[in-house]
Amino acid sequence: MISTKKELRYKLKQYFNFSLIGLLSFFIMFSITLIFKEYYHVVFEISYAIGLLSAYLYKFYFNMKLTFIAVGHTVLRLERFAVVGFLIFFLSWSGAVFLVNILKANYIFAIILTQLILALLNFRLENVWVFAKIPQREHRLI
Repeated sequence: MISTKKELRYKLKQYFNFSLIGLLSFFIMFSITLIFKEYYHVVFEISYAIGLLSAYLYKFYFNMKLTFIAVGHTVLRLERFAVVGFLIFFLSWSGAVFLVNILKANYIFAIILTQLILALLNFRLENVWVFAKIPQREHRLI
């Protein structure tokens, strides 16, 4: 729980940085998806998967360096990020595919909706597990 104004300001700054990086990664993902779907005529599911993977690599690096300022344990953080990334990737991709193929929604709407819904879950998981302070004794995820 947040106990002081200084801590609250710090968390708000973190969330602002996270949101800015998330917005830029969204544009990376969205651009790659559109290019593959509209220009190269790759099916939506594959185009979206390529876009998501590209955006996650961008997000890992910049969230580690700018948002959470995580120092050390890069391999462990990358492993944890991969677990969270896979979870968010699966929820995002399956949610968008469900909206497009089952509910017949427009794929652009489906992408935007799933990204908005999963943003807070992603922030929480990265904040408390991926980029949190890691005790010295903990070295590997597995």
